[in-house]
Amino acid sequence: MNKILRLLLVGSLILAFPATVLAAQADTAETQEEGMLKPPGSQSSTASADSDSDSTDESSDDASVFSSGVDWSAANTAASPASKDTTFTVCIDPGHQGSWVDMSAQEPMAPGSSQTKNKATTGTTGNFSKVPEYEVNLQVSQVLEKELTKRGYKVVMTREDNDKAISNKERAEFATEANADITVRVHSNSDNDSSASGALTMAPTDSNQYLNAELIQRSQTLASCIIDNYCTATGLGNKGVISADNLTGTNWSTVPVAVIEMGFMSNQNDDLYITNTANHEVMARGIADGIDEYFSTIEPQSAAEGEHLSQLTDTLRSNYVNALENSGEKWAVAAMDLKTRDYSTINADQTMKSASVIKAFIMGAVYENLVYPDGSDSPSAEYQNSLQSLLTSMITVSDNDASNELVRRLGNGDFNAGASVVNSFCQQHGYTSTHLGREFLAQNPTDDNYVSASDCCRILSDIYNGTLVNENASSDMLNLLKQQTRKNKIPSGLPSGVESANKTGELADAVLGTVENDIAIVFDQNHPYVLCVLSNNIASSGNAQQTIIGISKTVYDFMTSQTTAE
Repeated sequence: MNKILRLLLVGSLILAFPATVLAAQADTAETQEEGMLKPPGSQSSTASADSDSDSTDESSDDASVFSSGVDWSAANTAASPASKDTTFTVCIDPGHQGSWVDMSAQEPMAPGSSQTKNKATTGTTGNFSKVPEYEVNLQVSQVLEKELTKRGYKVVMTREDNDKAISNKERAEFATEANADITVRVHSNSDNDSSASGALTMAPTDSNQYLNAELIQRSQTLASCIIDNYCTATGLGNKGVISADNLTGTNWSTVPVAVIEMGFMSNQNDDLYITNTANHEVMARGIADGIDEYFSTIEPQSAAEGEHLSQLTDTLRSNYVNALENSGEKWAVAAMDLKTRDYSTINADQTMKSASVIKAFIMGAVYENLVYPDGSDSPSAEYQNSLQSLLTSMITVSDNDASNELVRRLGNGDFNAGASVVNSFCQQHGYTSTHLGREFLAQNPTDDNYVSASDCCRILSDIYNGTLVNENASSDMLNLLKQQTRKNKIPSGLPSGVESANKTGELADAVLGTVENDIAIVFDQNHPYVLCVLSNNIASSGNAQQTIIGISKTVYDFMTSQTTAE
């Protein structure tokens, strides 16, 4: 498969997300059902100021402004790709059908919903081309089918002509029955204002009550990947991603799903562009590039070596995470056996407020750029003179001043330049959700610091395996983590005498909210493993700490009960 690994671009995925706009608030163009929505108005968000201290770490507003990194959770839902299977199945859903097909009968908008909508509609028609939407949707979908097949995907189509009577609910069910990994719903837009132009995609909101959190998250990632690549290929305006929860075909989906609105058929330039068959190959390649990027982002890097521990994932969800998420908290978990590389993840690629957990990544950047600069085999003189002491303070007691000084050293005295070095280090090593955006203790910051559970799991795995920077650097970093003085979370869930190496992060602030994070390597003799637990927007610091302890105990009991392969 011609997968395009574009992980350096992943940090921009969710930056493309515009303001969330519920489909129910869109204008009358949306009444055509399933796909014609007015683009959202622009809206900006500003990070909150925060106050760090030696005893409490940092925070900011919602972390969603940075994209998720590589997700290790692709096996967490039945609809996800099999961990050993490198051939993905894409369901292409060409929107609507011919005007002569009567689809006016009603069907539920979502599972268990009393609200009904037409099974399907005809769609719009080009104001200038006079081409019906159902026709151009099918034409582009057929070219996309050929392009994806050429790239090694298995492709299924909900319809291959304009005569098929298939409802929006039935289209979602078709994808499920075909064991599709994703669904791409191909549509064209319209608006009462002929000046409205450009392309957009649609995905469910975080609060969609009919879909689980992971499916929502992946749908949003898919939508973002597709719109960015499509607009790059075609040159059409990028209106980003609309969030919509009243689309029947989306609400009934059991696989990640995104709607692409290829352009406005009410706008002369868009209409004549998207209906011109000479442009369809370029349009299809753009969509296919987005699908490539999605799978290179979401496919578990551990999948080739390990199996998904579905029983552990289910236990963690049912015993801890589901209830907390329902109360409005944000939780992410990544656990991996360091010998078998079997793994369990929940929201592992979700970008979260890092608190001081990001200091583990600063440590890696310092070792790579200052302790062993230019790939040298011996530590620099600066390491013995001052860096070693600063690193020890930053990791073992989470000293914020030491952290800021180390970042300034990376930037030759300038913190922002040093932060860029840290961020480049993270991108180069595949920690693509991690972002250092401000000083610790900063007043009125305009940016913030983020990680994902998957990034944390990877950096700890790299340190454990001796592959981060070099073997000596990894050994030194591991020893620093073992000296951590804050042992009240993951280590507290372990039996007495079990060694661990961890880095915590926490904040408790009446205005900024509460964060409790911990990432750790646990040195069980037969099954050493990594466990990373991140929690944001929590109601109680004490309760969250107890939850992390409980998760730690559950993971330890599960990991150590596994039979060691001969």
